[in-house]
Amino acid sequence: VVVRVARAMAVDPRPSFLPALLDLLGRREARADARAALLAQGAAGLEFLGRALHDHALPVELRRHLPRTIALFEPEPAGAVLQARLMDEPSGVVRYRILRAMNRLAASAGVAFDPGLLGRAAGATAESVLRLVHWRLVLERGAGEDASRATPGHGLLVQLLRDKEEQAVERLFRLLALLHRAEDFKGVFRGLQSVDPRSRASSRELLENVLRPPLRDPVLAIVHEGESEERLARGRELFAPPTLGYTELLALLLERGGESLRCVAAFHVGELGLAELRPALEARAGSEPSFFLARVLERTLGALDGREGDRA
Repeated sequence: VVVRVARAMAVDPRPSFLPALLDLLGRREARADARAALLAQGAAGLEFLGRALHDHALPVELRRHLPRTIALFEPEPAGAVLQARLMDEPSGVVRYRILRAMNRLAASAGVAFDPGLLGRAAGATAESVLRLVHWRLVLERGAGEDASRATPGHGLLVQLLRDKEEQAVERLFRLLALLHRAEDFKGVFRGLQSVDPRSRASSRELLENVLRPPLRDPVLAIVHEGESEERLARGRELFAPPTLGYTELLALLLERGGESLRCVAAFHVGELGLAELRPALEARAGSEPSFFLARVLERTLGALDGREGDRA
């Protein structure tokens, strides 16, 4: 039924259809037809999607489909809409989709983007990679200092930070590909993932020759094959790691992390019985719009109550 509705809206496009078509983008079976109907709206459809991409009240599960849809419109105005959201998008998933759409427009239609904006975005992304390395290092050191911290939640946090680091590195290389159109940064990225040491070394050498300050040293630090401490030391000009204790880091993740990080950090707080983080948990629980995260916070507070009751 929804497919037929979307097809009918494409035949007779009206502005009043736009909200319904936005909802249909979240339905896999109707997504292709919803995109066709949105394209039939022309400039009005693109403007509407641009506003939707900016609307953080919409669920990420829906907004993640907007960049690819936007990229189907006229290349230059579509590129402008995507570029405008590059620096301000809080969701890593949506930022990644925006970059993929921009890479697609650059490759298929030769759309040019603001190099200054791309450089700032690349610098911010490189800094975020180093920050994720630092957070993971604090967790790993903390478990080494106190074996009771090496819980399932700790392992999940470490793995989640590794995953986010890998995703941020891919976003960084997509930005570098937009900044250096003449270079095969896709091939460089593949080379860095190779099991062949010569391929990895060749890719690092190309980066050293192509990149210029202020990006060159941080990017080389990120792709360096040494230990986390050495990578952070090499990237210190961009990101100077602050002194963070284990509990301080968990409080920071509760405040600044994405939904998945906050969920696992809250779970880990409950595992360890860190009652000193109760105020941070309560502050989040009182204003958290995510049902799933609100439940995790509620259960963690309940776990702390149980531990405190046991000690009474």
